[in-house]
Amino acid sequence: IGQKYVKPRLLTKVNAWDGEESLLAGGRPKVRWRCDCSFIRFILVIHQILAHVGYNLQDEMIKKFKDISELSQHAARSFIEIAKKSIEERGRFLASLSGGSTPMRLYELLGNQFQNEVDWSLVHFFWGDERCVPVDDPGNSYGQTKKVFFDKIQIPNENIHRVLSELEPDSAAKEYANALKAFSEPPLDWPRFD
Repeated sequence: IGQKYVKPRLLTKVNAWDGEESLLAGGRPKVRWRCDCSFIRFILVIHQILAHVGYNLQDEMIKKFKDISELSQHAARSFIEIAKKSIEERGRFLASLSGGSTPMRLYELLGNQFQNEVDWSLVHFFWGDERCVPVDDPGNSYGQTKKVFFDKIQIPNENIHRVLSELEPDSAAKEYANALKAFSEPPLDWPRFD
């Protein structure tokens, strides 16, 4: 590619923190793992590379949807397409899910309309963030996703890698780091999500 392109750091870090902005009701901190790179810098590097080979990033990356339903349908079809391609190429699909209410419509579609589109035994789910609250708490990302998605598909329990939110935050972060490392591929110490 050339010397003018900056190579971004793509190392993942697992953290437990108790900053004011991350405290939940009751004062328990969130546990979150996150990329340690500058996301904007990474996107700019990708944009430079694609522009260098004549690819117009704006035409392909910016999509408009009339509502959340249309967006979720598109996201579900894309998820299935990427899962199938990954399974074909690598024999498995590693997905990191987001918590909160925004992706729930997508998870509902995958659990209903698209439940027979993928061999779920070859899919592994992880979380990008989780709250240290009981699984049955409405703020628990895994618990909410389980209700609308996992309970409706044929996926082995061992393929769902949740943050053990019932533990203290430091312990939950350490346990989750170990779970992530089990899926690393050299030379990385962390999994490469699809």
